[in-house]
Amino acid sequence: MRKYSKQFKLSAIQAFLDRGYGFRHVAAQFQMDPTLLRRWVVAYRTHGQASLEKTGRHYSAEFKLAVLHHKWREDLSLRATSALYNLG
Repeated sequence: MRKYSKQFKLSAIQAFLDRGYGFRHVAAQFQMDPTLLRRWVVAYRTHGQASLEKTGRHYSAEFKLAVLHHKWREDLSLRATSALYNLG
């Protein structure tokens, strides 16, 4: 798995937000998967700069279960749930 720097992520996100092109177009410019760019953009819109920080956290079973219950209750996608809780 390739690791991206905070600056690279921010550059890709800003390119998408500023230029008005689609995810595929911007992702091709940065030679990356458009799905990954989409996830970064959604998280950035929700959490701002905090979404770019590496968390490296370990989550308790209770937290994981609460996230799953929220996902099911609100009928959210995995991508939306991940962005909401700022999960990798």
